[in-house]
Amino acid sequence: MTICHNLRPTARRPFISSSYFPGEGGVLAPAMPNVCPSSQQNKPACRVFLHHIRSRSTGPCHPISVVRCHTHKVTFTIYPVGHVPYGRKAIGSAAPTVDMSGANAFVGTIFEASLNAAQKKPWPRVCPGGSDQWWGTQRQYLSIAMHLCGVAPSMTQTLREVVAAALQIQQLTLLDGSAAITAKPGYQSRGQAVSSVLEQLPSGLCAVERMSVSGHLIGFWGTPYVWDPQTSRLRQLDFERFDPDLLNRAKTHPPPSTKAGRVRIKNKVVGSVPSQERTRSHAPSINSE
Repeated sequence: MTICHNLRPTARRPFISSSYFPGEGGVLAPAMPNVCPSSQQNKPACRVFLHHIRSRSTGPCHPISVVRCHTHKVTFTIYPVGHVPYGRKAIGSAAPTVDMSGANAFVGTIFEASLNAAQKKPWPRVCPGGSDQWWGTQRQYLSIAMHLCGVAPSMTQTLREVVAAALQIQQLTLLDGSAAITAKPGYQSRGQAVSSVLEQLPSGLCAVERMSVSGHLIGFWGTPYVWDPQTSRLRQLDFERFDPDLLNRAKTHPPPSTKAGRVRIKNKVVGSVPSQERTRSHAPSINSE
């Protein structure tokens, strides 16, 4: 799924991640921020209150809180750490199992489809009774993962450079992965290319934050913020290390030219995938709820 920058204006709404803890009656509730993304220093203080609880059948699979800042008149959702807007699967775990490291730390996330593909384990093509693991889903998750990891062959050099900076890994790893996919197209080579990138990422919160930045810079979602209840600080994920010129080129870079099939998200074309990776219209996407 090559990111179409024409859709960037609709993918710029910021979002906040915060830890959820058991509340009254065992219902999970977030550590509530006292500021919103629109807050500015030396400006009127934010007045943030719970607006409502939104149920979820996918993603974190538990109700999540929607809050409103009455000062700036904005409403926003607080996502559990590791989850992103409209995502059916987490992009990472803030606290992976102790015995998991490298790519294995991403088991149970959207990247599990890539890990299975790397091991030549296709998901079932027929799912009697329904399943969240079937061939169409695996192909789409592979496409999403390839772009988050910067190994999709159709990505421009500018976007690949941005993703390498976001993930803080050598760009050569991304180029090698892309070249391997081009040389031997197929779901296994795609999974192996993604896995090679995941192997170089640290586990835990650091990997989640890097992947959140990558997804934002290629246009999947808006600016990510993290609420730190210990310091009472709303932290915008670090963009200071990026070359301003590189960021500007990434934001204005034209979408790549391709004749391949397109993936539709909420009836809007947001990307394209090689013809081998065309997905059925009812396959879940990063922006399906």
